[in-house]
Amino acid sequence: MKDVIYARVSTGKQEEAGTIETQLVKIANDPQVVLRFGAYQELEQYLDNGVSGRKKLLWERPAGKRLLADAKEGKIRTIIVYKFNRLGRKAADTEQAIDELLTYGATIYDVKNQMTFDNNSAAGKLIRQVMGMVAEFEVNNDAETMRDGLERMARSGKLMPTYIRLGYDWDKV
Repeated sequence: MKDVIYARVSTGKQEEAGTIETQLVKIANDPQVVLRFGAYQELEQYLDNGVSGRKKLLWERPAGKRLLADAKEGKIRTIIVYKFNRLGRKAADTEQAIDELLTYGATIYDVKNQMTFDNNSAAGKLIRQVMGMVAEFEVNNDAETMRDGLERMARSGKLMPTYIRLGYDWDKV
């Protein structure tokens, strides 16, 4: 069994900005990762670039699908993520994916929150479910705020509809 890293960025803009590399640097510099799992360069990486955690479920993403398959085969002991929400942004879907990974015997380590998720306690499951709901709230709130700001700019004539900002989907306007 091996310890692995899973990282994901949602948009092409985030991919261009190198935010997946930022996640990897945060993981590499975490003292707990070094103490518990060794050098991060030796850990296999499952990376989903430009794949939305809100629009695509873990098992629909290329690296996520491989991660689930390897966990099912009993190859994975721990999945290290920079933040819990890298696994998904919809609470119910994320909980289903995490529950499946945990059922296969893997644990999940969240570097940002310094938390390990497993199925050992009811309290642990509650915390992970609440964190999943918060992740979903964050993405919905961000989309709302972005939409309101873009609408305000468009009404004031400061935003040209041919220029897409921060991955905003004009088809949904």
